[in-house]
Amino acid sequence: MRFATNLTDKEYVSRRAWNTVSAPPCPWCKPGTCELAPHGFYPRVKPQGAWIRRFICRTVKRTVSLLPDCFAAWVQGTLEEQEEPVRVAERAATQAAAVEQVRPPGECSLASAQRWLQRRMRWVGVLLVAVKGLYPERFTGVEPTLAGFGQQLGSETVLRTLREVAEAQLGNLPAPVGFRRVSVTLRTGPRAATKQASGLSPPPGSG
Repeated sequence: MRFATNLTDKEYVSRRAWNTVSAPPCPWCKPGTCELAPHGFYPRVKPQGAWIRRFICRTVKRTVSLLPDCFAAWVQGTLEEQEEPVRVAERAATQAAAVEQVRPPGECSLASAQRWLQRRMRWVGVLLVAVKGLYPERFTGVEPTLAGFGQQLGSETVLRTLREVAEAQLGNLPAPVGFRRVSVTLRTGPRAATKQASGLSPPPGSG
């Protein structure tokens, strides 16, 4: 579920904002019949030192995590980090030129850098088309590009803005904005089990 916040990833870590997260309404039980219980934390790979708060419904024995708006879902890093290379690709004369501009550190070949960029272009493209379908009254006639959506929304951080605009549909929207995994390429670790064990606790000094 979404943890609505204006914090950047660095601010989230420096303020240890995971300690300020309150339990949301249970998404499975009738209103007023259930209170989610704390269920530990899990760490983000990036940025180092970031923890995500988890809660559990003891009735249905399912957990929910509160993901801050700054973080991408099912992929490392922030939403802005996923958005920027796609913006470059939209402005570039060719995809090859875009790859040279956004080639991530550590990529050892042009082919791997191309795949890296193509994945992000595909993620964003699928997301924007899905949002248009869910909100036709707002996005009819808008090109499914970051530039087109940015102009319509009046925002320079389209993906982060869309997480707020489409909050009610995040469970149906694909990552990195929504919470639905669309392919194995979005996973950064083993598939999570349906029934999860109690989460970790942050190391001493981070709580």
